[in-house]
Amino acid sequence: MRLKRVYNKDAPKKEWIEVKEQDKDGNEVKRLVPPVVGVIIQHAGPRQNFSPNLVYIAQGEGWMTLAGTELTITGQNRTLVYDILRVPGRYEDGTINYYECVLKEG
Repeated sequence: MRLKRVYNKDAPKKEWIEVKEQDKDGNEVKRLVPPVVGVIIQHAGPRQNFSPNLVYIAQGEGWMTLAGTELTITGQNRTLVYDILRVPGRYEDGTINYYECVLKEG
C-alpha cells in the first residue's frame, strides 16, 4: 500500500507536532510538522498487513477506523474497506504482529 499524507500547512503553529529524528551523524534533531488532515491512496493491493502501531496512529489522525471485523481507510480520493482475517496474537501456526486483511470494497 502506498499512501500520501495530506498536511494542513495553514494550521496555527501551536497545532504543529514536534518530531524527533536522527541526522546522518546520529544526532537527535527536532522539527515541527503540520497536523495531518487525511491521506491520498496512491496504490492498494487486495491483501494487506497493518501493524498495530500504524492502526493506532491512523485512528488518531482520523483516516482509519476499526469496526467489528472491518478496517476502513478513508482517503481524500477513495475509501477502502478491508475484512480482518486475523488480529495480532497467537495462532496454531505461530504468532502474528499485524492485522491480516483482504480487500472487500474499494
